[in-house]
Amino acid sequence: GNTIMAGRNSNSSSSTNNKFFNGLEFYNMLRNLEGCTQVDISNIAVRYNSFCHGFQVTYRSTFRDGSIREYLGPACFFSSGYYSYHSGPWRQSQLDLSLDDNGEYICGIRINQGEILDGITFVTSNGREVHFGGHGGTYRPDSMMLSSEASPMKIIALTGVVNGVIGRVGFYAISRNWEVIGHYLLLKKLLDDGRASINMNICTSNNVEKNTTTTIATTSTEVDEKEKRKSSTILTMLMSIEKEDVFRYVLTFLIHK
Repeated sequence: GNTIMAGRNSNSSSSTNNKFFNGLEFYNMLRNLEGCTQVDISNIAVRYNSFCHGFQVTYRSTFRDGSIREYLGPACFFSSGYYSYHSGPWRQSQLDLSLDDNGEYICGIRINQGEILDGITFVTSNGREVHFGGHGGTYRPDSMMLSSEASPMKIIALTGVVNGVIGRVGFYAISRNWEVIGHYLLLKKLLDDGRASINMNICTSNNVEKNTTTTIATTSTEVDEKEKRKSSTILTMLMSIEKEDVFRYVLTFLIHK
């Protein structure tokens, strides 16, 4: 429903001999696995010389039980015809995304486009720009960038047209809003239905010794407990908002933080 596709058909050749590749089907297969809560791009392998020969995406899936698994997507590499050898043999490198608490993701691509795709630059949410391929053709820096102001989007799959090598490239992207606030909405629904409650009990440590090592450890524990208590208080206040419109308005601050 909130998936968009950009770029693939832009100025594409009308030749009936062109092939297509599409990574969305594999992404959807992963997303529909039992217990899966989120699917992220972990890395993208790119094959290229002075032109782009294709991509292979590795995904990282998170499940309800806390487990994390990685899945290697289909190899969408194409090397035939004049452009496959004109500038020398191809080589392969990859873009690795940092899937820490910040959750780096791809928020756009910049392309060097001629008759085929000369080069591609992936732009990430951390401000990184990683280029693969050549710099020929027309440089298009902004035509395939996603705006992050109103509704942050992330690229989830690549698609494109093949003409010996990659002729045109495009992508599918989804809104990140649900990833950010989805669990708050679900918790609010469970609380309203009486199917969940917030436990405010925080375990405290009574084991205070006189030596310095134990004192430092206890102090660290106390700080952690204060942070937990603070988080629980904020969560309780958020979930106690009765008016739905006010509750959703507060959540917008989480989306645009």
